[in-house]
This record gives sequence, structure tokens and C-alpha cells, in this order.
Amino acid sequence: MRTGSRLVSGEIAVTLFAACLFPMLCGCYSSSGLDTFPVSGYVTIDGKPFANADVIFSSPDGGRSASGRTDTSGWYSLKTTPTVRGALAGNYQVRILENVFDSAAAADGGPGAVTKNEVWTEDDVEVTQGNNSIDIIVQKNRS
Repeated sequence: MRTGSRLVSGEIAVTLFAACLFPMLCGCYSSSGLDTFPVSGYVTIDGKPFANADVIFSSPDGGRSASGRTDTSGWYSLKTTPTVRGALAGNYQVRILENVFDSAAAADGGPGAVTKNEVWTEDDVEVTQGNNSIDIIVQKNRS
């Protein structure tokens, strides 16, 4: 009889473990209590990777926003807070900001300054439950 009860206890433990593990694997678990979903993709400008650009997903209703910065290949991944990856499901306004370093100010002995220029905006981008791969194509030089 004890063997049977151990087996049932073991099955319950495995079921509970799987139930807790599943949300983490599908990307919808956060220790912060926010129900966020992974959002990443590539940003290109005029067909080339857009490095060091800020990617900002702003909620039109004043809810939580998410942001990230592109690497040298143009790849970004969003975070809702510095420690919470992803974004909440919903519609967003997306802005791409170019970070321009003022080398003249640095040459004059100053620390230099970074100016943020908005280069692209889109008003209706949807983040859905699950993984979101959202590539952004910016055409700055249109002929």
C-alpha cells in the first residue's frame, strides 16, 4: 500500500512541476506578476542593419510600455522593466529613435552628447500571446 501512495505522490509532484514549468517555457511567466510575452526582431534602415537604435513600444491607453536597443546586426529584444523581458499583449505605437553622438562636443573637452532623432513610427502594432517576431523596415532615403 505504501508503494501505491508513493507513486501517487510522485505523480502529483510531476504534475505540479509540469504545471509550473509550462508557463515559463511558453514565455508568459514573470516573477514580477506581469503577463509578458517575448518580442524581438530586426530593424533595418534602407536595407542595412540599424545598429544602436532605441525601439519603443508605447501603449496608446497609457498602459505599460516596453523598449529595447538594437545591436550591431539590428536585432532587438523588448523589456517591460529592466528585469522583465517581453511586453504585455495588446496594441502599441512603435517608435524607432536614432542615437546620434555629438563628437564636436566631445572634441571640445566635453563629455559629448547623444541626441535622439525619431526616424520611424507606426501606430498599430500588435503583441499577441506567445512569441512575437516583429521585424521593422525603415526607408529613410526614399527615391
